[in-house]
Amino acid sequence: MPTRELITERLRLRPWTEGDLDSLHRIWSDPQTIWWGPNTTLDQTRAVFARLQEQGGWWAVAHEGFIVGNVFLRASPRTPGVLELGYHFLPSCWGKGFATEAARAVLDTTPGARVEAPVVPENSRSQQVVKKLGFTITGQLLHAGRPHDLWTR
Repeated sequence: MPTRELITERLRLRPWTEGDLDSLHRIWSDPQTIWWGPNTTLDQTRAVFARLQEQGGWWAVAHEGFIVGNVFLRASPRTPGVLELGYHFLPSCWGKGFATEAARAVLDTTPGARVEAPVVPENSRSQQVVKKLGFTITGQLLHAGRPHDLWTR
């Protein structure tokens, strides 16, 4: 899926560039954000960067010129013909509506597509995001070594 720049009321979503490695590392090394195992080295983040470049469908999310998170809409690794939505934001940006705003922008690029979003049951913030976007729980799965609810729309 090609990644093109998207502009919302408060956010700029754009493709990741080589110069963004430190910003990506700031997000992916935060243990609150990447709870399943944050990156401890820049080399680990380089590997994440290579994967997201290869997959496509990943956006850097900037607010007031500072990268505050990422959002992705990619082919589901579980269900052929379905897209998977995900997002990661710095804890200092939680509760500001950035995840909902960014996710809505990327979902608007594929109207009518079936989309799923795995969310750990105790992540009430992420549950609120997917509820606002019109998702409902359709099942459970093991993802990143942990039980998740599978939300679909």
